Formats: sequence, structure tokens, C-alpha cells
Amino acid sequence: MQQVKHYRIVFLTGMPGSGKSYWSRQLAAHHGLAHTDLDKELEQRTGLTPPVFFEQYGEAAFREEERMALNALIARERQDIVVACGGGTPCFFDNMQRMKDNGVVVFVHPPRHVLIRHLEEEQHLRPLLRGGELEAVLDALWERRAADYRQAHFQIEGRELSLADFEPVMAAALL
Repeated sequence: MQQVKHYRIVFLTGMPGSGKSYWSRQLAAHHGLAHTDLDKELEQRTGLTPPVFFEQYGEAAFREEERMALNALIARERQDIVVACGGGTPCFFDNMQRMKDNGVVVFVHPPRHVLIRHLEEEQHLRPLLRGGELEAVLDALWERRAADYRQAHFQIEGRELSLADFEPVMAAALL
């Protein structure tokens, strides 16, 4: 017999610069829910910020730590919570399926120009965005990740986003 959960985890996924961290905080505050950021969970596990860990140990080790942080979060949560995932979280291992099996996955997808505006000042801080013109790097990253993102339960996309855009998703997620 499968255990019935009495709590919900709302996972926000999307490209770097899509506003996952911002919207997860806004949604949690608006709905009186707990909030966490998977990058912060990873930092607590490793003692290093994600960019520093990534640079010191490489992407493979980073993705494994990210996976362990995700699994630990899923195992311990016993309250309704909104989680900002790293941009690559749903694209590696069985992470997307684990998130879908244990919560509601929302793909946050603002227009490309919004991503660029959000990332212009911090491109140098994000290891996967270095080494080229920002638009070209984002396009290549999108090509690799789009199919994974599109597996989310819900997609919010196509324009500048507002809290109201998330309300139908949150209503469905918190039933």
C-alpha cells in the first residue's frame, strides 16, 4: 500500500535567470509556505557555494551532490514547501521523475530577452555560462535542456511573469 502524503512540494525549474529563486520566495510568502533553494541545500551539504564546488570538483561531482541534496530534501520534508531548483536539476539522473513522483514540478520560462537581462551582470559568476557570447551560450544550453523542462507538470511561459501567473498552478498544487 502506497503511503499517502499530506504535504506538497512545489519544485520550480527552468533556465538560469528565469527567476526560480525569486518566484519561489514570492510564492512561499504569498501562500504562507516554507521555502528553500536547492543551491542552498547543496551549499549546506558541501560547505561550498555551487559555483565554487563546480569549479573545484567539476560538473559530474556537482550533479551527484545536487542529486543527493534533492533526495535528502524529498526524504525529510513533512510540510508544504516551495523549492527553487538549479537550472540543471531536472536534466540529470532520474531527478525529474523523482520530483514528479514527490511533488508538483513547474517549468518557469520567461522570454529569452528576460533571461539575458537577468544574466548580463552575473554571467561570469555562473560556470556553465562562461566562455562565449551570452545569447549563444543560453541557446546551446536551451537545446540540451528543453526536452527535460517540458516534462514538468505545469509550464508558465511566454512573457514577463507576475504572481497571478502562478495562481492556477498553486491552486492545483495545493489541493
